[in-house]
Amino acid sequence: MHGSLEEKLPEDWRCEEVRGLYTVRNRKGKLSYRQRDFCGKAHAWGTDFRLGIENQDDINLTFPWRLMELDCLTYGTEIEEIQEKNSREKVHYGTEDDFKYSYKKEDVLLPVLNLTLYWGSRRWRHPLCLRDMMDTRQKSALPKKLWNLAGNYKVNLIHMRYIPETELEKMDSDLKYVLGIMRCSKDRKQFAKYIRKNREFFSMMPKSAVDVIDVFTNMKDVRDRLQFTTNPESGEEETDMCKA
Repeated sequence: MHGSLEEKLPEDWRCEEVRGLYTVRNRKGKLSYRQRDFCGKAHAWGTDFRLGIENQDDINLTFPWRLMELDCLTYGTEIEEIQEKNSREKVHYGTEDDFKYSYKKEDVLLPVLNLTLYWGSRRWRHPLCLRDMMDTRQKSALPKKLWNLAGNYKVNLIHMRYIPETELEKMDSDLKYVLGIMRCSKDRKQFAKYIRKNREFFSMMPKSAVDVIDVFTNMKDVRDRLQFTTNPESGEEETDMCKA
């Protein structure tokens, strides 16, 4: 999955963030909400799709189910939009269309492409799919044909702290240095060595990059010594990490 971060996007790439807040009602009738970290309507390689990105800083043992629920809500929203459009335009339904649900045979859903960015320090090995949440004894006990009837849902997970350095070097954005410093955040000597090695970036480090590192490395003692100035060209606040 690391290639998803290092590959350059095609020239026709565009992505517009869309509403990712959904209301659900439990069996007691109480309303609650589900919020996607990011949901966008994207276009690339000549086709349209939805892009869902989730950020996790801890291992969530129910995450495959949670991700499946979010996608179901996203697809449900798409279906409602199609139904509303058909009703508004008073479309004619043929014999192969679904008049009852205001859905035509040629109506299609945009696929939801999921990516989960895991920022935690512990390795996330389990669960990575819905079946990982099930009892393994069931898989052994049931005939294979019956077990295959059980639905599954995969988590496309990127361990942000464990991306190999060779792959980090292929990136051409600030994220390369943010992830690089996170890899050595537990070792003060390696931390300082990495900053010296990449002095050109860290001597003019954007505040936005500092904020990300601060959240996931708990570097409060370092941040308290930083002084920020505004870059007159970009208008963004910067600091010199080499002096921390």
